[in-house]
Amino acid sequence: MKKDISKNFHLRDTFFFELYNHFKKGNKKNFIIVTNDFGSPLLDKIIKEYPKYYLNAGICEQNIITLSVGLAKEGFRPIVYSIASFLIYRAYEQIKLDMLVHNSPICLLTVGTGYAYDVDGPTHHTTEDLSAIYGLPNINILSPHDNKSTKMSFHEINNNTSPYWIRLDRGKFETNNKFKNEKSFFTNFERNKNLLVITTGTMLSILHKIKTENDLKFSILGIYKLKPLDKNRLYNQIKKFDKILILEEHNEVFGLYSLINDFLTKLNFRKKIKNIGLKDAHIFKYGKRESIKKLHGLDDLKIKDTIIKLLK
Repeated sequence: MKKDISKNFHLRDTFFFELYNHFKKGNKKNFIIVTNDFGSPLLDKIIKEYPKYYLNAGICEQNIITLSVGLAKEGFRPIVYSIASFLIYRAYEQIKLDMLVHNSPICLLTVGTGYAYDVDGPTHHTTEDLSAIYGLPNINILSPHDNKSTKMSFHEINNNTSPYWIRLDRGKFETNNKFKNEKSFFTNFERNKNLLVITTGTMLSILHKIKTENDLKFSILGIYKLKPLDKNRLYNQIKKFDKILILEEHNEVFGLYSLINDFLTKLNFRKKIKNIGLKDAHIFKYGKRESIKKLHGLDDLKIKDTIIKLLK
């Protein structure tokens, strides 16, 4: 059995490792990486060995999207790689009008959900990205939580020509085999149906740590494919539980909670849903991720205490 060397990679390098292996086989899908002067160790390896599959367009995010649409028109499959806040906020008009109106086969590969780039401050914080992009047409949104789901995201774009946005966190998040892969979701269910905690991205890892370290009996559902959301399957899971808690490192307005609560309301779902997200306020602070999240009541201790109360 081959050793999986990617298990110690940052999520972005896990993605680039899969892309590197694709390039080794001949790049049959014609991928090209377009960046705004943003790098990574595995990307450096690609640049060295396959320079013709890479283009550093400089720090000009709006132009990068328009350029990528042009490349797509010429038969390329651009992967636009950037820190999330720079691409999502600066190039919003171009993402909407150039990329999505034309249904261009481009993948936005962004790094840094929530407060991932904590000490870099508000310019690097990405706390409203879902609310900005979700309502736009023609886009698939994936939210990997570990190496395994990051690999899945590459293979999904490799097998589809639709526009994609892959929201990666910053850092290492090793594969957690305690979660069952249900295509659009990852689940870790208890036999009792007391409490279901729903989240997305790497908060799945935080939840599992809280659960195991404190021997708590609650179920976890992590949404991998945020758009299109498999509403029927999600509803069929949610309705089985007595209590629902939604956690998100995103502004609580028009984030995961708003998305789920909206479609459940239309189905006349009557059970109360509790949410912990980022407060609808600008907290322009510098510091470690956990300390900033604490200001929002989203730190690990607060999450644990909330879950314990809901389990009573």
